[in-house]
Amino acid sequence: MTDDYKRLKPHDLVINPEIQIVDQGYTLKINDVLVDRSQIIIITEQSNPEGSLIPIVYPEAERIHVTDEKGNSVASMAV
Repeated sequence: MTDDYKRLKPHDLVINPEIQIVDQGYTLKINDVLVDRSQIIIITEQSNPEGSLIPIVYPEAERIHVTDEKGNSVASMAV
């Protein structure tokens, strides 16, 4: 990830959307989004109601879905 960040940052391809979602005390923060022609990398941070960080959500958990506005699947997680 660091190599992609260093490569994309000078070209203004790293965005900090400042998105934070809180639900029942659990927090999901989208810290950075890296974009180039072939990929979108979303860097997130998750914490529980006590403020402790939650380990990475793995694609196998099927918890992250990328959909269009109609709910149709438009992308899949890369491993």
